[in-house]
Amino acid sequence: MSKIKITTRVALKVAKIIGKLDLDFSGIDAKAEVGEVGKTMLLQIINKLGDAEEEVIELIAAVKGCSKEEALEVDLVELFKDETGEDGLLAFFSSAVKSRMPGL
Repeated sequence: MSKIKITTRVALKVAKIIGKLDLDFSGIDAKAEVGEVGKTMLLQIINKLGDAEEEVIELIAAVKGCSKEEALEVDLVELFKDETGEDGLLAFFSSAVKSRMPGL
């Protein structure tokens, strides 16, 4: 399994996407398990992903080292499994939320 290389380009694209998604952390229980926090955030992201369509395509292209046109055909399920592992994605979102929420 390969891991995403967090280059400056990738980090900036992720930051831009997160900013556009306007995620709501207010309903997240500070005592919730990491997996539950990740699932909550993943659902929010999926629901708002269209708001950052161009940035998501650019991010996939940067991560995969392909063109934007090729990025449109990437199997996202396989991408997430390859790059983060099956549980890695939930852990990533959970840690991202916890870093932005005091007391978690």
